[in-house]
Amino acid sequence: MALLLVGVIVALQVPAVQNFVTQKAIAFVSGKTHSEVRLGEINIAFPKSIVLKDLFLEDLNHDTLFYVHRLSVDIDMLKLLSNKIELNKIDIEKLTAHITRSMPDSSFNFDFIINAFSPADSVTTLPSDTSQKSAWKFAIGAIELKELFLTFADETAGSNMNFKIGNFKTRFKVFDPDAKKFHIKNISLSKSDFSIVQTQTSLNTDTSSLAIEYDVDVNELDLTTINLLFQTPAQKISVQIGKAGLTADKIDLPKQQLDLKKFSLTDSKIEFAINKVITADTIAQKTKEAVTQAPTKQQTKPWNVSLNTLALKGNVVVFNNFNADTIRGIDFNHLRLSGIEADIHDIHYNEKEILATIREFKLADKSGFEIRHFEAKVTYDSMHAELANLDLETSESRLRKHISISYPSIQHIADSIGNLRIDADLDHIVVGLGDVLLFQPDLAEQINSAGLLAERVELNAKINGAVKDLHIPLFELSASKNTFLTFRGNVKGLPDAANSHFDIILSEFSTTKADVRSLIKPGVLPENIEIPDKLSLSGFFKGYLKNFNGKADVKTSFGNAIAEVAMRTAENYDAAINIDHFDRGQLLRQPETMGAVTLKAKIIGSGLSLETAKGKINLAIEQAVFRNYNYQHITANGNFTGSSFEGNATANDPNLALNFDGLLNFDKQAPY
Repeated sequence: MALLLVGVIVALQVPAVQNFVTQKAIAFVSGKTHSEVRLGEINIAFPKSIVLKDLFLEDLNHDTLFYVHRLSVDIDMLKLLSNKIELNKIDIEKLTAHITRSMPDSSFNFDFIINAFSPADSVTTLPSDTSQKSAWKFAIGAIELKELFLTFADETAGSNMNFKIGNFKTRFKVFDPDAKKFHIKNISLSKSDFSIVQTQTSLNTDTSSLAIEYDVDVNELDLTTINLLFQTPAQKISVQIGKAGLTADKIDLPKQQLDLKKFSLTDSKIEFAINKVITADTIAQKTKEAVTQAPTKQQTKPWNVSLNTLALKGNVVVFNNFNADTIRGIDFNHLRLSGIEADIHDIHYNEKEILATIREFKLADKSGFEIRHFEAKVTYDSMHAELANLDLETSESRLRKHISISYPSIQHIADSIGNLRIDADLDHIVVGLGDVLLFQPDLAEQINSAGLLAERVELNAKINGAVKDLHIPLFELSASKNTFLTFRGNVKGLPDAANSHFDIILSEFSTTKADVRSLIKPGVLPENIEIPDKLSLSGFFKGYLKNFNGKADVKTSFGNAIAEVAMRTAENYDAAINIDHFDRGQLLRQPETMGAVTLKAKIIGSGLSLETAKGKINLAIEQAVFRNYNYQHITANGNFTGSSFEGNATANDPNLALNFDGLLNFDKQAPY
């Protein structure tokens, strides 16, 4: 038997014998299948290689079923004697295969080959023992493919697949089908196109059959000039890869663990579109059903992913939901994000947390919104989210330093806003109105109605504590050139503002006439009001919105004023007002009629409208200019309502002597 095998092997080294055997085999296959079969050349170099050239197989419609220009297999033939198939390398060049499945019988165009070699009579066979591994050992060392074109037109399932492979190379470290273990040293793929087009819509969300049973590990992946298309009546996903690379320490799919060194993506484009045949509500409902269905063992196993470096450059992402109309500003249903760049390190993801150090991130949306620079150390887990070392710069805004929030659980944030803890340290941040309007374009009408013209504001702030017990050690806001707001304080009781206690100290609010004119459009303020060249305000507010103590110290180029108010429940109040040489004539643009006034007033009353106002007033006017004369020493003491005064008034001025004790009625509807 051994001599016979040796004789066959030696004979097959002779080209004439190889040609004879080839032609006999071709004639046999052609006769059995009733189709054209051609083979240009076969070369068997024992014990190392088998080379086929120009193998052609035609289907029964006289179309190309299969063609390969060159198929080379580097095989250790001697190991066949010990039940081992070791393919050191497979080289395939210029392969074409066209598979079809047609209605009404769901037949494939290669069924005739199977039928030709099937036994004529049905034979009952005993089921094999699948518990035992195969007696044969099968291994592959490397695969190299050039210029492959594969198609599958499935009329039954309503899909068309087209795969064009330009260049593909891979080397295996381990190839063990019995153990379902495939460890790959490297994969290189370039100049390739893959498309799957389905004409029938499927919304099946059952993933219970997607258990990962294979041990697949890839150390290096290199992709260049790759086009991917997946299209259904409901959606379209298109990916154009300029260059992509992946290096990994370990990929363990059964354990759902990925330890990756670096992933890079350059000059690539990803497009996702939802077509009108399926609505976003339908997708949301299907997603909800998938999430709320009883979890399977595979669904509950957590992923653990680490990536040392993520590098993106020159990429584009496009999303369109064609069920939604376009809107102004940033349209989250119609996005085009271009110039996407990223340099992100130390990425970790598992069921408990997400960590990353963002050194650079850039993008620009078609709306005009642009992230020019973003860096931060990102932490997110079930009870905490943080942006440390933050520096975010857009075309109009900048956000810097540190923001952290903590919460009892992510699922109950909305139900317990008061327990949400904030720790924010914002250093000279800038908020541009243009950015705000891109996210909230409807605000443009409100801002225009309010007459605001501010293009940007700057902010320094430190805020910490739970929302229900908030501490604000520093809050500094500036706009235009000389407008500043500075305060500090504590707030207890939020988010219920009506029942919250405020303890706010206003250190400074200051502005100028020039700033007011640059911040508020003409016509908003009454025409008979003149803005002081300089204006500043300081004071405090302590208490509830309807029960508080407050003070306002106003200084202007027209004069100064101080007001202290104690507001109690049921609109009861106690107020003291001091006005020091305030030129009301300049304020009201009537300098020829009135001028500066200095007075002190003490008011105890209730009611905040003319209909409900009543109380007691003590008024002392030290001086008041009227028609270029400075009246002095005028007093009034008595009770008032919204339409009357009852009490006494005196004037002790060289040109005015007054001693009044009585009732004054200001009600034009019912005078008396």
